[in-house]
Amino acid sequence: MVTKAQTNASRKWEKENPHRTGYAKLRRTAFSFVNPKPGSKAEEHIKANHADYVDDLRELKYEIDKKMEVAKMNTTIKNLVQEKIVNFITIDYGDHFEVKQDRVDVKKGQIRLWDTPQSIHTSLSLADLNCTEDEAKQLVKDCVMDALFRISDKPVIDKF
Repeated sequence: MVTKAQTNASRKWEKENPHRTGYAKLRRTAFSFVNPKPGSKAEEHIKANHADYVDDLRELKYEIDKKMEVAKMNTTIKNLVQEKIVNFITIDYGDHFEVKQDRVDVKKGQIRLWDTPQSIHTSLSLADLNCTEDEAKQLVKDCVMDALFRISDKPVIDKF
């Protein structure tokens, strides 16, 4: 039995996390439509409208396939951007390498790559990359870490 305190804690969490709560509801609805529980009202409605249900499943599959293609493309683009940033911030001085973190930043809706502190080499629109500023900042942090690992003469191990 769920106590009143547990219910209140759940409602508080839901209120503090509206996006996660909304996402979870959307997910449950989608899964219930695709795979209704035996004996449920959803199953009863689906049986009564079977031809429409099959058509809707086909349309959902088409839309899901399109989304998956976009997701694959976004991953490819992200990997290309990440490689460009890593190569740009890794400086080869002939006898040693250095990672110049100040050659990249995220501001004004862009990832900016700098030749000098006053001269932008190129900028990438976050809207074109379909990512938020926080995601872009995390991407840059990951790039810096990747660059540092690449130039390190210390072996990378899974246990620190």
